[in-house]
Amino acid sequence: KRDVVLAPGLVVLRGFVDAPRADAVLAAVDAVAPRFAVPAYANGQRIHCRMACLGRAWDAATGTYVPTSRNDDAVPAIPASLAALAHDAALAAARHDARVLGCGPSYDTPDVCLLNFYADDEPNAKMGLHQDRAESDDALRRGAPVVSVSIGADAIFVVGATRDDAGSKTRIRLRSGDVVCFGGPSRLVYHGVELVAPFADAAPSAPRGMRPGRLNLTFRRSR
Repeated sequence: KRDVVLAPGLVVLRGFVDAPRADAVLAAVDAVAPRFAVPAYANGQRIHCRMACLGRAWDAATGTYVPTSRNDDAVPAIPASLAALAHDAALAAARHDARVLGCGPSYDTPDVCLLNFYADDEPNAKMGLHQDRAESDDALRRGAPVVSVSIGADAIFVVGATRDDAGSKTRIRLRSGDVVCFGGPSRLVYHGVELVAPFADAAPSAPRGMRPGRLNLTFRRSR
């Protein structure tokens, strides 16, 4: 369960979210009742997971943040307990590599949390290599960190210098409770999910009361 520095400004915290806190994360998400949906890109291709937003809505078709969801639903605020989790994880990662916090004067409190749910019964559950770059130029210039929390099933997380160069990719297995933080020089790293393992194989820290699958909470500062 050793933490890993994968690249400058990119840190994996092993088992950072223990079982009680994972239960609290699910309770906090359930309390705001976000509406999960399968979004599609502008070309009509659907994303292989269900998504919901907290703080601000992200629109897959335009790749931008919008005031409301495509169903004109109001976007729930990020619960304080989830914001605190992102804060704690970012500071823990910075103890391994201070560059993860970017070049801002202090920790950049996230104003967006994307929720991705990879269902156990989705045979193609995955997320292709991409950059998180819908945020403002100022936020990207600061290198404000992305904090990505894994709850539930294991997954193969992949990062790369480019989207296409197979030789540049690094793969690492993420388990329930692991957190990936990337900022500063790694803020625009290409990353994705190649495989989601069966929920039955998940580590003991995976909440057994959750719907079988993997929940990923990705916090970032958008502006």
